[in-house]
Amino acid sequence: MGFLEGLFKSAARKIVSEVADGLAEEIQNIRRSGDTAGTEAVTAAADSDEEDCCYEISVVRRRVEAVFAQEWSGYEVRRDIAAEEMGAPEGSYAYSYGLYLQGQPKAMVMILEGGAEYRRKGVVCAHKACEEKGVFCMNLLLHMPNRRSYISRQLKDNVR
Repeated sequence: MGFLEGLFKSAARKIVSEVADGLAEEIQNIRRSGDTAGTEAVTAAADSDEEDCCYEISVVRRRVEAVFAQEWSGYEVRRDIAAEEMGAPEGSYAYSYGLYLQGQPKAMVMILEGGAEYRRKGVVCAHKACEEKGVFCMNLLLHMPNRRSYISRQLKDNVR
C-alpha cells in the first residue's frame, strides 16, 4: 500500500504544480493585456489561501511574492541573499527573500525543504545574524501549509 500511496501523492503534486503554473501564465497574460479586473479572481483561483502548499517550493515562492507585491509595495524585494551579507559566518544558509526599505533589511525569509532543516547550524547562524541586527527572519517549511494569510500575518506582526 505504501507504494501506491507514494505514487498517488506524487501524481497529485504534479497535477497541482501544472495547474498552478498554467494559472500563473494566465495571470501574466491578463496583466500584459491590461485587464486588471480579472486578475484578482484568477490569482485567487490559482492560489487559494485555504490550500496547503503540497511540498511545492514554487507554490510557496508565489505566495511570498504575492504578499510582498500586494502588501509591501513600497519595499524592495531581493531573492537569494547570502547570509554573509547580514553578518552570518561563511557557509550559513542563504535567505530565499529579503524585504528592504531604503536599502535597509527589514525581513528575511528562508524556504526550507527538509522538515528538520531549521535546526541545522547554517540556518541557526543565519537567524542569529538577523536577530543581532534587529531584522525579522522567518522560516517557511515545505511540509507546512504556508498559507498566504499566515505569511502576511507574520510579516505584519514582526516587521518594524
